[in-house]
Amino acid sequence: MNRSMNRKLRHPDVNVTKVLQHAVILTLAVSMMLVSNTAAQSISPVISVKSGLIRNLQEKSVDLPRYALYTEAQIGRKLGTFYNGLIATSGELYAGYWDDGINKISEACRDCITYSHRSYITGIRFYVDPYAFPLDLLTGLSYHFLQAHYVGGAGADGSSGTDYRDRFGTWEAGVRLAIPFANRLAVNAEVQAFIPLSRHNRHRVRPSVKLGAYRSF
Repeated sequence: MNRSMNRKLRHPDVNVTKVLQHAVILTLAVSMMLVSNTAAQSISPVISVKSGLIRNLQEKSVDLPRYALYTEAQIGRKLGTFYNGLIATSGELYAGYWDDGINKISEACRDCITYSHRSYITGIRFYVDPYAFPLDLLTGLSYHFLQAHYVGGAGADGSSGTDYRDRFGTWEAGVRLAIPFANRLAVNAEVQAFIPLSRHNRHRVRPSVKLGAYRSF
């Protein structure tokens, strides 16, 4: 929900279904290559699922939830070690989804337009695991397929909002704590930020906190 949303926004007319189909196909294709390459090198692939909270697009000044449930699925592999085993690296491809579930207008902000948002996210992520350091460092690139639904309200000039779609890229940075608890099984916790690659004023840095488990094969 933004005060400036009352003016007409120019967003690309994107067939999100087709874009997601291509993204899924590309992710599966690259995943198959990773798994094939993994098998050739006798390195086990890792499959994981994580869920947590992500900052949505609601403003701080309104009486609406500012965090949404976010779930990810990943497939990855170990990439190698450096400096005589002092640093281990791994990478993963992932797809995620969040929906803020907002279905009412803000009562605290008059002359405001309320939107409900949901987004599909796909990307690639890399981890660096320094020896004898409890936290893994993570970085990566991701692409967001955002959908906004007009819930209600009007701007200062009385105009209403309209549904729209948007796409944008982000850089990721954060840390991960992984705790093995069984053979080839582990639980992990991640704290990261999605940092916009563009200067669009609606795309802010959004933190995310996730808990999950992974299994190597």
